[in-house]
Amino acid sequence: MNRDLSFFTSLVLLHESRYSTSPYFIKDTDELIQAYLEEGYCKEYFDAVEYFENLSSHKPSFIISNNWQINFEILNEVWIFRRSLTEFESERYFEANKNLLQHQIRENISKLSPNQFEDLIFDIFSALEPTYYLPIRRPQTRDGGYEFTVRYDDPITNSYDRICVQVKHEISSVSVSHVRALIGVLDTLQNRNGKNRSRGIIVSLNKPSKEAVNCASLSSQSVDFLCIDRIIQLMIENQIGCKNIHTNQHIDNYYWENIGGEALCLI
Repeated sequence: MNRDLSFFTSLVLLHESRYSTSPYFIKDTDELIQAYLEEGYCKEYFDAVEYFENLSSHKPSFIISNNWQINFEILNEVWIFRRSLTEFESERYFEANKNLLQHQIRENISKLSPNQFEDLIFDIFSALEPTYYLPIRRPQTRDGGYEFTVRYDDPITNSYDRICVQVKHEISSVSVSHVRALIGVLDTLQNRNGKNRSRGIIVSLNKPSKEAVNCASLSSQSVDFLCIDRIIQLMIENQIGCKNIHTNQHIDNYYWENIGGEALCLI
């Protein structure tokens, strides 16, 4: 087996001499057979073919020097050479993967319809601590002002807040009129049910305008804002629209293709 490993080691050394910073490369079986013959490990072509067939069947994965792992992928009949990353490389790879995932989620959100965006925000609240957060859909004949409510149970006081969630899938910033409409809803709820606390959240693609923020801060009602960056962060934390594959997170295409469908209904 040492002679076998020396062949693969020579391939790794050749790769490192040319691409010292690249921790990954691929060879198909035909390439390996040709190199195996040229380097004198075998004289007959069919003997080389038999060798790689036996190796792929009985030892499709093994490690050689310098922390290189070699795996045979039977579907495409290729040999994958992968070096374990240094701490610095791992940090850079993790950061690049996170940035790519955030970009993909942002692009997918921009393509949603207003109703699908509402379903997405509902899914986010549904994924939060179920002991404390309970999202409740409104009837289809609902009036304006907000899309759904969330009951938040306070574990300290055993009381609860009703959160009215207004969802805006618009390119423009949240305007003063949006804030005033939600404040009006909260005023009505407070007058109707004085014992229960109500507050509001406006969810949007972009940050609220300065005037909208000032209007919310001057109001006697509690109105907060949830924007795209925080939405993406919550999705990644709760694996909504993305999923863990080994140690990395990737976009979940099934979720985006079926968002709002019956199969994903959470209540």
